[in-house]
Amino acid sequence: MATSEIPGLYAVEGEPAPLTGAAPVTPTNNEHLSEVSAQAIRNLLREHEDGVFLRSSLLADLVRARDADAFGALQQRLLIMASYPQSVVAGGVPSELHDAWFEICSPGTAMDMWCDGVLVGFGLGQLVWNHDPENPGFLKPKLYSVHPSAVEFEKWSGRWKVSTDQGWVYITPGDGQWVLYTPRSDRAPWGWGAIQSIAEWYLSSSQTANDGRRRSETMGQGIWKANLPAGARQTPDGKAFTQKLRNIGRGGVIPCPQGLTPAESYDVEILEAKSDAYQIFQWLMTTGGGKIRLTLLGQDLTSQNNTVGTNASSGTGMGILTMLIKADVRAWSACVDEQVFKPIHEYRGGERERLLIDTSAEEDREANAKAQVAVAQSVQAWKALGVVVDVEAMAATAGIPRFGADSERTATALFTLPSKEISLRPNKAMAAAARRGLELHRQGFSGEGLKPETVSRAGRIARRESLTPDHVVEMAGWFARHGEQRPARWDDYKAPGYVAWLLWGGDAGRDWSTSKAAELKAEEK
Repeated sequence: MATSEIPGLYAVEGEPAPLTGAAPVTPTNNEHLSEVSAQAIRNLLREHEDGVFLRSSLLADLVRARDADAFGALQQRLLIMASYPQSVVAGGVPSELHDAWFEICSPGTAMDMWCDGVLVGFGLGQLVWNHDPENPGFLKPKLYSVHPSAVEFEKWSGRWKVSTDQGWVYITPGDGQWVLYTPRSDRAPWGWGAIQSIAEWYLSSSQTANDGRRRSETMGQGIWKANLPAGARQTPDGKAFTQKLRNIGRGGVIPCPQGLTPAESYDVEILEAKSDAYQIFQWLMTTGGGKIRLTLLGQDLTSQNNTVGTNASSGTGMGILTMLIKADVRAWSACVDEQVFKPIHEYRGGERERLLIDTSAEEDREANAKAQVAVAQSVQAWKALGVVVDVEAMAATAGIPRFGADSERTATALFTLPSKEISLRPNKAMAAAARRGLELHRQGFSGEGLKPETVSRAGRIARRESLTPDHVVEMAGWFARHGEQRPARWDDYKAPGYVAWLLWGGDAGRDWSTSKAAELKAEEK
């Protein structure tokens, strides 16, 4: 177990990564920026170009928190991306990791890495492995985002490194510990960071807002001019008149004693600013906000529809934004597949998982779901009439996930599932046996006669994914044929026979499949 003991740092705790043996580290936590000057922006952007992201990423945080246009545009872009349905599949069907995906990568972690990908050009995460309470003896990963202020790219060596409680640590994305999300470029992803384009516009807008507020204080309200008779300022009437004028905000009536002539009378008048200089402030604010939205959304039509005047322009802008977000989704899916699921697969075995994100419109998803239900119902109706149909072709046309090219297996899995009372999900003891068998198989102890489908099925058992009735019957038959060969006690725990027995679920798999096969047979009657 590795922990950080540096005060003020969020301690990262976990076991060594199973593929590399590297212990988890605690990235450095840097202070936030409070304000920035034009010269400082030029310097930090130069650092950003050189692969040092300390100040540029802290500025990105400041812009996101302080600028309403940047905050709103980021919210729009990231929330649309987060709203797309996600699923984890293996072999075309939902994997056990589907239910555990948000435990591995929480929505907040994903949002952090997406936001960093937009503003800085990349998002970095650390996979931290801990013991899985549901599967003793095995580790389960959880992804934590790393603030880019702790990250540098060393150009002369071409390597990424992270500042941690243990000093600078070189990292290798995809090694089972580090996950690097680069939505636009693998060569120099920081070059696509939006902070480079919006930093000076943010400074301009913030300074313009301050200047506008100061001008409003001095010029926005009129100046009251008091006219008093000569020598009356120190008289009781003069002092009372002056006091009334000072408190005019509390009451709108001021007595103005009149003399025989204007020079002997009291009077007030308001002097209003006639300048239209406010328009330059308005232009700067509008232009700055538009440039920031253009950078973050790829367009500004959805925000400026009142200016350009048509719903068609908003539709065009939303189309551009959708293409931008779909590109982010493709990059994120590829990142997760290669840098999260691939290491998990190499550690656990079985079929490799994939992250699928449905970017179709909600109405399209609803229509697809209804079409798939209609296909399933029609197949059942044809089968009830004794008509042979090409289930595989119909499932492919409707986009229904299949287990493989075997039409009979597909039909069984999709349309003739057993009653809800019979659960075909492997138990924990079976899963533990299958995982041990897969580990021995990876080490080369399974022999040469092992069939690939046995390894594939062992992966499903290890992930506790529900099996088809055919699988269960086949398992029961295998154990019935090989049960006599199983010794009372294994003397060689690396013999091919022992490995095969584990891959089929071990003793627990034998008992479970025999029981389930009997239940299925009874149901058929």
